[in-house]
Amino acid sequence: MSGFLRITRELQNLSMSLRMVALKPTFQKVVRIARDTIQELNKNVEFTTEGENTEIDRAVAEKLLDPLVHMIKNAISHGIEENAEDRAKSGKDLRAKVELRAYSKRGKIFIEVTDDGRGINTDIVYKKAIEKGLIDPNKTYSEAEIKEFIMLPGFSTAKVVDNISGRGVGMDVVKTQILKIGGKVEIQSTLNKGSTFTLEVPVNHAIMNGTIIEMNEQQFVVPTVNVKEFLQPENEQWIFTQQKRTMIKVREHIIPIVPLSTFFNNVKEPDHVPLVMILELDQELRAIPITNVINRQEVVVKPVGIEFSKLKYISGMSILGTGKVSLILDIDYLFKKEVEE
Repeated sequence: MSGFLRITRELQNLSMSLRMVALKPTFQKVVRIARDTIQELNKNVEFTTEGENTEIDRAVAEKLLDPLVHMIKNAISHGIEENAEDRAKSGKDLRAKVELRAYSKRGKIFIEVTDDGRGINTDIVYKKAIEKGLIDPNKTYSEAEIKEFIMLPGFSTAKVVDNISGRGVGMDVVKTQILKIGGKVEIQSTLNKGSTFTLEVPVNHAIMNGTIIEMNEQQFVVPTVNVKEFLQPENEQWIFTQQKRTMIKVREHIIPIVPLSTFFNNVKEPDHVPLVMILELDQELRAIPITNVINRQEVVVKPVGIEFSKLKYISGMSILGTGKVSLILDIDYLFKKEVEE
C-alpha cells in the first residue's frame, strides 16, 4: 500500500511539473507594451524586469497578461509625473523607474509593479469616489481602504479618457481577474515617493496538503506546512489583556492569539478552549483557538468567488470528500493582521 501511495504521489508531482511554465513569454509581451506606452507619452522612463524565469501554472500564466498590462499602463501614464520639473522639485532623478518583478515564496507567486512616481493622493481618490457615487459618504475609511477605491468598477482620476487614461482605468479588471484565479491585489503607496502593486497568485490550481480543523462548528482547511503543533491548553498558560485572552505561553514562547472575531461576526469568545493550533510563518508563531482536528489530507484548491472577496482571511476553498465546501485560511493575512492590530 505504501508503495502504491509513493508511486501515485510521484505521478502527481510529475503531472504538476508538466503544467509549469516560465513567466518569460508574458513578461516579453508586457515589455513591448511598456515601451510603446513610454514612447506614446514621450516620458523619460526606464522600464526593467526581474524574475522572468519564475515558474507558474500554465493556466494561471495565461490569465496574468491583461492585469499586468493595465498595471504597467497605470504606472507609466499616471504613476509617473507628467514632466521632469515635478520630479526635480521632489529631489528625484529626471529618469523615472518602473519595475516588473516576480518571485515565488511559500507556494505562491508574487508579482510586483513598482514606480518611483507621485504615489496615490488619497484626498483626490476619496473625492473622486464620492463624486462618482461609488462609496458611502457617511462612512469613515482608512488610508488603505481609500487606496483600494482605484480598483472599484467605473473609477478613474482621468480628466480625459483615452486609450491610456488615468489611475484607476482598468484596475477593476485587474482585481476581478486576479480573484478569479484565487489571488489578491495589495497596494502600497507613499505620496511623492511612488507605489507598489503586488499580485499574489497560486503557483497552481491543483492540490495542497491541508489540515482540516473545526472552529465555531465550521470546518476550515489550513496549509499543513504552516501547522507547527496542536495542544490542550492549561488555565495557567493563558495571558489576559482587558479580560480577553490575547496570548498563550507555550514553553519558552509567548504567542499572540488570533481571536475568533477575525473569522466570525458577533461571536462570543468561549469560556473553555479545548484545543489550540499553533501556526508558524517565517519563524513567527500565532495561536488559534479551535474545537477539533478533523483530518489531514490533500485537497483540491479552488479559487474564491467575487462574493467572498471581502473575506480577507480566505485564500481559496475546497470541496471535501463529504461534499461540503470548506474555506482555506490565508496564513499570510492572519500573521499580517496581528501585526497591524
